Amino acid sequence: MMKKTEKFIIGAVILLILMPCMAGCGREDAGAADAASLEDTSEKQEETEAGAAENTEALEAGASDSTEAKETVTEEEFEPRQEEILIKEFPFEESEPYLLTLSPLEETPRQYELRLYDKSGEILQQISCDKMEDPTDYRVYGIYHEHDREMLSIYNTEEADQRYTWYLWDGRKFSKIAVESKDGAIIEEDENVQIKTVYAYDYDTNWHEEARRWQLQKDTGILEIWDYLDEQMLFEGTVAFNEDGSLVNQEYYDMLFLDYMYDYRVNDDDADSTVKGGPEYEDGEWDYIEYESREAFLEQFGLENSEPVYRYYDWNGNLHLELYKEETKGQFYGITYEDYYYNGKGEKRAADVYGFPIEYVYEAEWTGEDAYSKMTEFKADEQDYVKDYEEFIEYTPAGMPDHFKSQGLIRTEAGEFLETVMGIDYVYRDDNTLFYRSYGHSSNVFQTTYGSRGSYYDEKGRVVYERGYHTNGYLRDYYIYEDGGAMPAYHLNIHYCHGGTNPSLSRIVP
Repeated sequence: MMKKTEKFIIGAVILLILMPCMAGCGREDAGAADAASLEDTSEKQEETEAGAAENTEALEAGASDSTEAKETVTEEEFEPRQEEILIKEFPFEESEPYLLTLSPLEETPRQYELRLYDKSGEILQQISCDKMEDPTDYRVYGIYHEHDREMLSIYNTEEADQRYTWYLWDGRKFSKIAVESKDGAIIEEDENVQIKTVYAYDYDTNWHEEARRWQLQKDTGILEIWDYLDEQMLFEGTVAFNEDGSLVNQEYYDMLFLDYMYDYRVNDDDADSTVKGGPEYEDGEWDYIEYESREAFLEQFGLENSEPVYRYYDWNGNLHLELYKEETKGQFYGITYEDYYYNGKGEKRAADVYGFPIEYVYEAEWTGEDAYSKMTEFKADEQDYVKDYEEFIEYTPAGMPDHFKSQGLIRTEAGEFLETVMGIDYVYRDDNTLFYRSYGHSSNVFQTTYGSRGSYYDEKGRVVYERGYHTNGYLRDYYIYEDGGAMPAYHLNIHYCHGGTNPSLSRIVP
């Protein structure tokens, strides 16, 4: 099982590259309004596909039936015209023995078209493709699921607009049906509505399931973000547009749409529910204590009848932390839940559950660092290894910091080069309260710990949860507030490493 990455920091991922192979899978669903909207869009899409022969992107140079028998051309005998690239993965299984090529267009640099040939070598269809730096970087997928769709994807490698375009094969021709955006969503769009779909994917079985759907009505500005697996609406409201047609608060809606995505494990119906403790170092190896269940862990420390003194949930309602306190000794115990996924029975599970006692509670002062202090933290004039230091900052329409970047010439043993010293992105709710901060810095300037960090804020602007980088694992920070205070009462730091946890709890003193 692959660990989730901090997607708004490094973003990119094999999962999001592979997910598109599931494009176009319709599903009757959850919510009458959603289903009705999808049916309307589906009907329009069918009309579009039916008219593909008349569309300039899908031109059929039709070979009419001929009474004169033509000689069959095999793949070995086929001679691509000009510099055509034969797509050897085509035809799909149980298809007629058609041949498919990528052919360069002489009049446009790096522009190609698909050419579909029949078994006699006559062109049946020509479909324009986007520009490609590397024409061999195409993807062919035979899709076998409830709708038996088979698709071809072509990868546009233009740096400014990298995406896949998907073509549906109906047994005799292709139709362009959807475009995959950089974030891995499948986009189906017309002048009235934009629908994006992302999928949960099982790498072991190739099974996939619709996970989330974004539906934007362009005339009214109504945006709905629906989670299929949780069967809940993540966002529903009216959004504002910029002059170029983009959304004013795009980053916020993208986070609601894509963050905390679920994996899918079809064959994990009988997964165990063990709780990992530790780790412990014994006989030269790291190991962790294992408890049969959450209940067994609580019983081990006499907490079976106790209620947590604190719980942390993400905005999808997934429990991430339970913190218990044994009143007699005043000792704390924690249980954390990492990487939620769905199994073949439709059950949501946490891939890893960790339980740990907290031996000591330290006292610490609250530094008072706010969400924006990082922008003024680095003093270039105090360093002798950063030259020509510059800072750049962009603001939201409401005047709040949006993007911050600092850079300079860094001197190392390998030489001198331009380096990003620090980069920070801010995401705000529609009411302009801070929702998320994505932070990253150069390991040539700062230490690697917390070299990247994602911070989440509540409606009062208080940091409540952070995900951070560590060279031998990863870090989680929870900030616990009491009585609505501006300063946290406790700070729980957890270092996950060697298959277990290393927790540290501090009581914040004024």
